[in-house]
Amino acid sequence: MKPGEDTKSHTARIHLVWAFVLVSFGLIAFSAYKLSLDRAGDAASRVIDESRRAVAAATAKAEQYAGQTAAFAERAAEKFKTGRITETFRAEIPVFKSAGLGLLEVGTAEATETFHKSDVRKVAWDWVYLGETVSEIRVPVTYRYHLDLAGVWEITVADGNCVVRAPELQPSLPVAIHTDKLQKKSSSGWARFDADEQIEELQMTITPKLNANAARPDQLNQVREEARAAVARFIRAWLVREEQWMEGKLTSVTVIFPDEPADSKPRAPTVTYKELP
Repeated sequence: MKPGEDTKSHTARIHLVWAFVLVSFGLIAFSAYKLSLDRAGDAASRVIDESRRAVAAATAKAEQYAGQTAAFAERAAEKFKTGRITETFRAEIPVFKSAGLGLLEVGTAEATETFHKSDVRKVAWDWVYLGETVSEIRVPVTYRYHLDLAGVWEITVADGNCVVRAPELQPSLPVAIHTDKLQKKSSSGWARFDADEQIEELQMTITPKLNANAARPDQLNQVREEARAAVARFIRAWLVREEQWMEGKLTSVTVIFPDEPADSKPRAPTVTYKELP
């Protein structure tokens, strides 16, 4: 064989080897690429499966929560229907009492009261005049009024209005006396020396007289509208807490006291949803 033919043969073998190497690398690369695709496909499938399971679980929980929420809303709405709302409110009274609201303070009235006492004394079959002792006490006082939460409540609802027939308005006794501003004066006749004694006697009568004054109809009427508004705010706060004070549910409260006559004409709401707190 000629030398030139050996060289050509050697070169051909080299080309063949490199071709084999390139083909081998190509096969390896293709295999690796395919393997990565297979793995990626498996991973993607796992992600898709996990996502489907997560979505299914979330959907099931959402449906369960929605069902529970709907059931809760239905039970809440049932409690605030006419015929049930009074019972619902009375069930809350122990909660109110535990919060220190056994008596609901609803109004106050300031006044300055004056008390008099006079005494004329004669002797010798009323022939001898010993004079007159006159005493006076002036004192500022605060009349306070409340409702008993354990009293008789009647609550109805109609067309978004909550009508509250509240218990009797009662004075909080004893009446608060501002003793730091109490004023006393007295005068005695020429033969009388009992002014101090009379002042003490008069002072002992103040508390019973104030307690009687506090229950007078005219005194109660002075705080009636303030008390009505206070009761309405209290009921509104309760409705807010129960998520019943909103458009589409209850939007006004009307308060009526037991000594007020039942009028054929509906009473205007005491507080409405659009009013500021």
